[in-house]
Amino acid sequence: MPILGTIASSRKSSFALTWATVTAGSTNKLGATIGFGNNIFLIGPRTTSQNYFTSSNGTTWTERTSPGAIETGGWAGAYFVYWQFGTTTFYKTSNGISWTSGTISPGVNAGRFSGPITTDGTTGSSTVAIQSVNVNKVQIARSTDGGDTWAGGSEQGAADFNGLQVTYAGSNKWAYSGELTQLAYSSDGINFSRVSTPSGNAGNVFGGPGLFLFRSDTAGTTYYSSTDGASWTARTFPVSGVFNFGWNGTRWIAVEETGTRSYHSADATTGSWTSATNNKTGRAVIYQTAPNSFTGAGVMVIQSFDTNTVNYASV
Repeated sequence: MPILGTIASSRKSSFALTWATVTAGSTNKLGATIGFGNNIFLIGPRTTSQNYFTSSNGTTWTERTSPGAIETGGWAGAYFVYWQFGTTTFYKTSNGISWTSGTISPGVNAGRFSGPITTDGTTGSSTVAIQSVNVNKVQIARSTDGGDTWAGGSEQGAADFNGLQVTYAGSNKWAYSGELTQLAYSSDGINFSRVSTPSGNAGNVFGGPGLFLFRSDTAGTTYYSSTDGASWTARTFPVSGVFNFGWNGTRWIAVEETGTRSYHSADATTGSWTSATNNKTGRAVIYQTAPNSFTGAGVMVIQSFDTNTVNYASV
């Protein structure tokens, strides 16, 4: 469940990340989705033909057989939920081992469930965005019971909308982003209003308490912040090549996608970032971890996407 509390100012001066690396399972590659719930980390498969991975501490991992052709998903408050590519079928588990299946009703256009599940920690409602195959539509699937059941929601035209994700910043503030100039915001997590992305390029949007961050994949050292998802302010990051942000409960974490460095900031709107004490390895996919998987056992976990390597740090 997301942590959307007040920044702990007493930890500002002493906070540091000490990274370590561990191999997860066999040579099967890790996917782009990770969640934390019920004291379990779960990393989804890289493709629909490979397995998923679980851990109780972020440091040792067990490879498990996927229940179906699952691809994306995450923790929805009571269940891990993963979507079967090209259908309206989903699979759910509360313990990371035993799975049951369900169907979205009312249904949606069968398509690609394009990103992590995002949960409102106050109401327990969860949202995931769906890129409909060959229809050029984006739909919102919604659960109000921890991921047990799902219903199709609003639909918008979105040609060439890929890499979609939804994020939450508390106080009924939602946003989603994708390719090209697609960015949208919402006050209910169901009905979204589209705006042009600040830089006019593809990028990911990230949510923390009362704040969104947006990062284009071609923006150099520029990133953007917003308190409502509609109006955005340009900020400057210390280095280029950082595309992924996440909120860990006390501060923002930024990780180089393909480099080795990570940074942290208690207030991302000032542009003041501190480099981590140790290096990570591999290509990080942090946008799937924010915010829920930072909280497990005092460990922050970032899977090295498209490999079988996991980076973890004490927080």
